Amino acid sequence: MLQQAIAREIGWFYPWLRRLASLMMAKEQHSPSLQPTALANEVLAKLMNWSGSLSGETEKSLRILASTIAKQTLIDRGRRRAHRELPGGHGQRRAEGS
Repeated sequence: MLQQAIAREIGWFYPWLRRLASLMMAKEQHSPSLQPTALANEVLAKLMNWSGSLSGETEKSLRILASTIAKQTLIDRGRRRAHRELPGGHGQRRAEGS
């Protein structure tokens, strides 16, 4: 199972995941609302809840899967941010008294 693989590989995996998150966040164009450690923790939590299995080399598979999840997490956050910034988006503040 994936959770067991992560537990076995956590010694190298979490520091690598934090470096990956730092590199990905450095490429963000907008002022990031997410810190690299928070992104790494979110990816780790998603991995721990993932119900799939790894095939092939564990280290390579973990790196690919974590990279994909991190990228998708940033894309999802960007989409939510863009939606809030649109006129009528949920992030629009209401005028006082309305």
